[in-house]
Amino acid sequence: MKKSLKKISNIVFLVLFISLIAVLIGEKNIFNNKNLTKSELVEKLRQVKDGSKLSFSLGEKSYFFEIVNSSTSRILGLSGRDEIGSDGLLFVFNKKDFHSIWMKEMKFNIDLIWIVDGEVVDITYGLQAPLNYEALETLPTYSPSVPIDILIEVNEGFVEEKNINIGDRLVCNETIYEAIY
Repeated sequence: MKKSLKKISNIVFLVLFISLIAVLIGEKNIFNNKNLTKSELVEKLRQVKDGSKLSFSLGEKSYFFEIVNSSTSRILGLSGRDEIGSDGLLFVFNKKDFHSIWMKEMKFNIDLIWIVDGEVVDITYGLQAPLNYEALETLPTYSPSVPIDILIEVNEGFVEEKNINIGDRLVCNETIYEAIY
């Protein structure tokens, strides 16, 4: 009787131990985009260290986007840069809205990919870098057609070349947890 009780307790212990390991492994993976809801993805991206570069799938291909999620870096954007430095800048906003951008101090042309809840909802093609003599107050602003929570700025022609379309899904290919601070 004692042997069978000991055997049962060993089995129960083993099952509990394996369950604990599975939970711990699952805890780390919960931060991976494939397990996140649409709103959880944006919330996790808000926590990623500003300037981090993460791998994302968009449409059929994978890209590296630099995360822009602080007020200061969102205002600065690509101003003054000679190049993007990755496949694009991924702006993460604090709330869904008609977020606007302008081309202040831009040195090259860009396309804009407007995203809400992980889905491309609008695309703006071929924004021209301003001429040096254009006054700031004359620069146009650009906004999406619907409220968005993510904007990706890419080089002009990128959207067409990579065949990115409205309805394409943005999926993080990395474990976001590892990029948080």
